[in-house]
Amino acid sequence: MLKYTAFGMLTAIVDIGTSTLCYNYLPIKHALLTTVSNVTGYVLATIFAFFTNKLFVFHSRNKGKKGFLKEFFSFFGARILSLVISMIMMLLFVDVWHWNFLVSKIVSNVFVVISNYIAAKIFIFKKKP
Repeated sequence: MLKYTAFGMLTAIVDIGTSTLCYNYLPIKHALLTTVSNVTGYVLATIFAFFTNKLFVFHSRNKGKKGFLKEFFSFFGARILSLVISMIMMLLFVDVWHWNFLVSKIVSNVFVVISNYIAAKIFIFKKKP
């Protein structure tokens, strides 16, 4: 749990940092800005999280292309639900309620980290008997 928390914090930093940079500097109309920024940060953070979770948290040593691809697509598939949760929260917080983007991203990340841990522990990197 401690390793997951540490790497989860680093993943959140990748997500929050990338998303905030995109939100502040991409020359996109405001109607799409929240979505593009959130998805960009989320995808980069998910790639980072896959490798850190696989190697350092759950110590998955599946060998071969087939095992790797199964974990990879399971990981991303499970994260789709948390991306949907994140998108709903961000659109409500930023575009409807006009909260600060950075504050909104931090709040939504709390829910994302919890749901991702449950998915990773139970469904993706489960120990083989």
